[in-house]
Amino acid sequence: MGGSPNNVSLWDEADVYALFPEDIEPGKTIDDYFPASPTEPFAEPWKLVGLLNGDAGFEETRDRDSAKHPAWGYGPIIQSFKDAEYERTFTALEDNPVTQRLKSNNDTATDVIVSTHTPAFLAFETRDRRGKARRRITWRPADVVYGGGTENDSDLDEAEFTASIYPDDQKRVMHKQDENKLAPAAASYSVEVTGTPDGGTFTLSVDGVATAPIAYNATSTAVRNALTALASVGAGNATVSLSTGTYTVVLTKGGVLTADGSGLTGGSTPSVTVTAAP
Repeated sequence: MGGSPNNVSLWDEADVYALFPEDIEPGKTIDDYFPASPTEPFAEPWKLVGLLNGDAGFEETRDRDSAKHPAWGYGPIIQSFKDAEYERTFTALEDNPVTQRLKSNNDTATDVIVSTHTPAFLAFETRDRRGKARRRITWRPADVVYGGGTENDSDLDEAEFTASIYPDDQKRVMHKQDENKLAPAAASYSVEVTGTPDGGTFTLSVDGVATAPIAYNATSTAVRNALTALASVGAGNATVSLSTGTYTVVLTKGGVLTADGSGLTGGSTPSVTVTAAP
C-alpha cells in the first residue's frame, strides 16, 4: 500500500481577503502587497471578508472550449483547447462594509444602485489542524458577482459570491503561498570520492534526478550549486562542506541522494560513495 497520510488535508479554517484596485498606491503592483510568507498576516489595505460558510467552502471550476478535429477516414485525431476560464465561489455570513461593497459596488449611503460586479483582488486562505496552510492570491482583479442570499428566521443571513479570475500578461492566474509543517525533515549525507582520480567528472542525484557533471576535484560551492540547480532542491535548500576529501551534504527539504562516478578518470578504480548520516 503506497501513499502518505501527510499529503491528505481536511481544512478546519478559512478566510477570504479583498483588496480593491484603487487602494494600490501609484507606482506599486499587486505583488508589492503579497505577504512575505504563508505565516505573515495580511495587512492593510487587504480587508477581511469575515466569517464564511464552511459547508459551502471554496468551489473552484475550470472551464474551456474544446474541439475534436477529425481526419478523413480516421475520425477524431486531436483535440484543441482554448478560452480557459477560472471561477471560485465562497459564501460570506457577515454583513459588513466589505461584503456590502462586494454585493453592490455602486451603492450609496441611502440607495441601492444597479451593479453588475465588483473588481477586487482576492486572497483565499485555508488552514488545517496540523499546521498546513494554503494561500491563493489573484494576480489581477477578479470580477466578483453577488449571487443572492437568504433572509429568514431559521437560517443565517448568507451572501453567495462568484469570482471570475483572469490571467496576467505572463498567464499567471493566482499566486501560491503554501506551508506544510509536515514536510520531510532535512537529510544529511557523506559523499566520498575514492580511488584518487586525477580527471573526469561525477554526478549526484536527488530522488533519481541527476545534476550536471561535477569536476572530480570540485569545491564545496560547486557541489552545492550543482545540487541547488535541480528543481526538486532549489536555491538555499542544500549546504555542502568539504573536509579531507569528503563532502558533507545536507538537503534541507529531504530527499534520497545517490552518486555516479563512472565519469571519473585516473587513479585506481575511482568511484563515489554516498553514506546517509545518522
